[in-house]
Amino acid sequence: MNCSKCGGETQVTATRSPQKPGRGAEVNKAKKTVDWYTHDFIARRRRCRECGRTAMTVELLLDDVREMMRESAEGHAPELTILNNKERS
Repeated sequence: MNCSKCGGETQVTATRSPQKPGRGAEVNKAKKTVDWYTHDFIARRRRCRECGRTAMTVELLLDDVREMMRESAEGHAPELTILNNKERS
C-alpha cells in the first residue's frame, strides 16, 4: 500500500482485531466507523518508509462493505464524526 501523502511504500507496524485488540487504540478507532455494522474487521497501523507518516487502515469483507454502503445509502447508518488531526495520526 502506498502513502497518501508522498506515494512511498508503507510498512505495517501493528495489526489488531476485536478478538486480539492489544492495547486497543487501533481497534477503538476502527470501531467508531464500522462497529455499527460488523465486529469482524482487522485494523492495521502503517508507517511510510519515505516520509514517516502514519495511517490506519481497516480491512473488511467485501460483502460487508457492499452491505454497509447499501444501508448507508438507505439512511440506516449512523452519522460519523470526522476525526480531528490528533485522532488521525
